Amino acid sequence: MKNLYFGLVLVLSSIQVIAQITVTNTTFPSIGDTLRYVNDNNPPALDLGITGAANQVWDFTTLEGGAVQTTVWLSPTGSNNAGSFSSANLLTSNIGGATFYRKTNTVLESMGTSGADQLNLGANTVVRYQPPLPVRRAPQKFFDIHTVDTDLNWALPTGALADSLLGQLGGLVDSFRFRIHTTRLDVVDAWGTCNIPNGSFPVLREKRTEMTETSIDVHSLLGWTDLSGLFGGGGSGLLDNIGNDTTTTYHFFSNTEKEEIAIVTVDNTDNSIQSIQFKYIAAPSVATNEVFSLKPSIALSPNPSSESVQLQLNHFPSGGYYVKVVDAQGKTVVQENVNATEMVTTMSLSSYPSGLLLIQILDAKGRLVASHKMVKKH
Repeated sequence: MKNLYFGLVLVLSSIQVIAQITVTNTTFPSIGDTLRYVNDNNPPALDLGITGAANQVWDFTTLEGGAVQTTVWLSPTGSNNAGSFSSANLLTSNIGGATFYRKTNTVLESMGTSGADQLNLGANTVVRYQPPLPVRRAPQKFFDIHTVDTDLNWALPTGALADSLLGQLGGLVDSFRFRIHTTRLDVVDAWGTCNIPNGSFPVLREKRTEMTETSIDVHSLLGWTDLSGLFGGGGSGLLDNIGNDTTTTYHFFSNTEKEEIAIVTVDNTDNSIQSIQFKYIAAPSVATNEVFSLKPSIALSPNPSSESVQLQLNHFPSGGYYVKVVDAQGKTVVQENVNATEMVTTMSLSSYPSGLLLIQILDAKGRLVASHKMVKKH
C-alpha cells in the first residue's frame, strides 16, 4: 500500500494541473433527495483513459441498462435501530434493511447497517463501521489522496448457520463471529468530461482500491478461536467469503449533480470492466410518430386516502413483484407479493400510519422498479 501511495505521488506531482473542477459539499445528499441510477452489467469494451492525465473525455454513451434504481434519502429519527447510530443524520432503506450515514461539511460517511448481515447469511444484525467509512468528501480536487482503514465485527448464534458446515459442530460451538477489515486507497487521479446516455458532465475521477480481509471465529468453552485458515475458500457458499479480496472502482464526480455520474467496477487486473452504474437521465421527448418503449410506473387512486387505495401497475413486464410501503422515517410498514398481470390491486390502509408514505415496487431480485408517494389521511 505504501509503495503504491508514493508511486502515485511521484506520477501525479510531475503533472502540471492547468484546470479542474472542485467538488463541494453541495453535491452531498440531503433528507428528501431521490437519486436515480441504472446498471449496465454487461458493458462494452470502453477506454478508461490514463491515470494522472488531465482534460480527458470518457465516452460511456453506448451503455445500456434495465430498471431505474431509486435511492430515497430519509431522516433516521424514529427508524428501527436508530439508537445504535445516535450521531447519524441520514438513512437509506432497501429490501434488506437500512444504512445509516453521518453528513458533515467535509464528509459523508457510512456508519453501518441494520437488517441483512454483510455476508448475506440470512440473519438480521446491527453492524457498525469502526471508524465510519467515507462515501463522499468535500472539497474534492485533482491529486487528492486518502487512505481508509475500518473494521466490521458481528456475532451470530450457532442456529443462524444451522445449514452450514460450521453449524454441524452442534454443541461444541455456541456462536460465530465475523470480522471484516477494510483498507482502501482513494486517489483523484484524473479529470475531464464524462459522457453518459443523455448527458455530459465535467468530472473528477477517483480510483478506489479496496482490500478486504474476512475472518471467522467460533466460540466454545475455550473462548474465541480463529478458524479462517481452515475454511477460507472452502466452496460451500458461506466459506467462500472467508479470506482476502481486492476490488477496484472508478468514481466519476461532478460539481453539480448529487448522483455520481458513473461508477466503474473492474477486475483485479484493472483491465476488464465488469459493470458500470451511471446516473439516470430521461431521454428527450420524441415525436408521436416515433416508436419508443414505456417505462413501468405506478398510479394510485384516490391519493390522499384514509381507508383504501387502488394500486395500478402500468407497463410492467409480466411476473412476480413485491410491493413495499415505507413511512416518512424510513420504516418498512408492509411488504407483500403482487403480480404484474393483475393490473389493479386494492390496498387497505387500515394498518398504515397517517402522513406521507412511499409505495415501492421491487422485482424478484429486490431491485426497485417504480415508486410513488402517497398521503394517508387521518
